[in-house]
Amino acid sequence: MDFKNRAIEIRASTDNWGPYPFDFNDALPSEDDISAVTVSAFTGKVLPEDATLDESGDTVFLGQTAIGLIDTDFTPTINSNVVSIKLKYPTGDHKGAATIVFVVTLVSGGVYPFFFHGAKVR
Repeated sequence: MDFKNRAIEIRASTDNWGPYPFDFNDALPSEDDISAVTVSAFTGKVLPEDATLDESGDTVFLGQTAIGLIDTDFTPTINSNVVSIKLKYPTGDHKGAATIVFVVTLVSGGVYPFFFHGAKVR
């Protein structure tokens, strides 16, 4: 899926990144809306084939290193299938490309992961 945000660079010298809007309207059935979303970030390029379900039915990404790029002090907002998030500079040595993964739950009950590969930690 192509997002309007083509690239987001996160640098150590600045803070308060966002909120960044991610529009899912063109990727969802026209009569369905997002009821919930979880957002996580991983080093490198995470692909759909990296996703699997754990015992409780949650989507997990095997073999991927999660990083603290998502600002957990900001609750993602959902407005007309546009999800807004804030980012922060991750602790540790996580420079380079990163993937932001949105796992959206629809009102109809469908659960789908979406991948944003345009994040870069400087």
